[in-house]
Amino acid sequence: MLQFRLDRAQSRAYQLLQPGRVITLPWGRGSGKTFLGRAGIHTRAFEHPGCHIGILMPSLKQAKRVYWKSLFVDFHGGLKSYVKSVNRTELVAEYRNGSTLTTWGVENYDAIRGQRFDYLFEDETDDISPEVEQSVVEPTFSRSGSRSIWFKTGTPKKGRHGALYKSFARIGDGRHYGFRMPSSESPQVDQEWLARIKVDPATNPRVFKREYECNFDATSGLVYGDVYDETFHVRPWDDNREPSEWIVGGDFGFEHPNAFLRIAVTGAGGDTVAHVVEERVKTKQVDQDMVDDAIEWRDLPGMARAPWYCDHARPEKIQALRNAGINAKPANKSVEEGIDTVADALFIRDRVRGGVLTGERFAKLYVDPRCKHTIAGLTKYKRREDPHREGEFLDEVVKADDDEMDALRYGLHTHFSSSRSRRTDTY
Repeated sequence: MLQFRLDRAQSRAYQLLQPGRVITLPWGRGSGKTFLGRAGIHTRAFEHPGCHIGILMPSLKQAKRVYWKSLFVDFHGGLKSYVKSVNRTELVAEYRNGSTLTTWGVENYDAIRGQRFDYLFEDETDDISPEVEQSVVEPTFSRSGSRSIWFKTGTPKKGRHGALYKSFARIGDGRHYGFRMPSSESPQVDQEWLARIKVDPATNPRVFKREYECNFDATSGLVYGDVYDETFHVRPWDDNREPSEWIVGGDFGFEHPNAFLRIAVTGAGGDTVAHVVEERVKTKQVDQDMVDDAIEWRDLPGMARAPWYCDHARPEKIQALRNAGINAKPANKSVEEGIDTVADALFIRDRVRGGVLTGERFAKLYVDPRCKHTIAGLTKYKRREDPHREGEFLDEVVKADDDEMDALRYGLHTHFSSSRSRRTDTY
């Protein structure tokens, strides 16, 4: 039988493994998350005969590289007499007491449905979308219910937009437990080496804060700093292309500008892509000037019935647009939910076909280089700094230079949140 020696942080985390809990551990690189996970898997299997244990990672290839290299040694070494069978291809192990370990990659998340886990160890959590967690992963605990344990680890690759933060932010509600540990506090990390890495000119400070310090605000509070890359997301729109539909997001103003974004939508379901094609950002416009601009867009090909999602705080302006034959509608102005919709669309994904990574990377939102104000807004939109904690930020968004960002989330969030209930996949 194997024996595991845990350091003080690992021991503290291990004590949190109690039925009915979601344990979230944003830990810096090299802190021993993998070793802790391996210890938790084996002890859970032996102490609870017949339980179903799962490993969940973004891909099976990652799981094999990160966990199964050590697990194979365990199963063919110290645990050989306790294990009934090991499948090296499917990464499945059956213990002689009836417990089972299975391994899953989110690239094939539909196969996870109906697995009925008792204990799930999830790593690189931010590479798994919150929507997949909610709609696919959480229902797998239906059999074990209040006895289940969901163990999440990783570094905050998506800042406040990722599944890791959404779980971490709920610690203290009676179900969610865990703690953040930067690499500088881990007994497993050589601190002299870490200090050299930190000051090395080749080290990206933002990446260091994210990967080693587990700072959810590693982008100096920029709302989309963890997911927006101007070199990737700014792409010309082909004006000869026929989109599946058009939408418009609009934020009203006077001293602050009227900001309207014309957005082309292509594809459907999980392949839906939005492209900000054109912007109208003008200050001190009277209603007739705004309507005249809107009529120019209304008369473009495909725009006659396009929905315009606008700030409902100015119903008289929405009515002025409607009087001109424009399909203007009140927007869903939920700030955090809207930000999450935009952030998820910006997130750069790896294309998977038939369960295999193609090497292609893509996002679900792009901006034409003609949209200068929108591009600038994506790099300036930020959260208010916490006056009591240096380098950390509040949930509150700074209300300055945010007109285009409001218009963007009004358009995307209102349109796609209203259609999610009619689709099984997510935008």
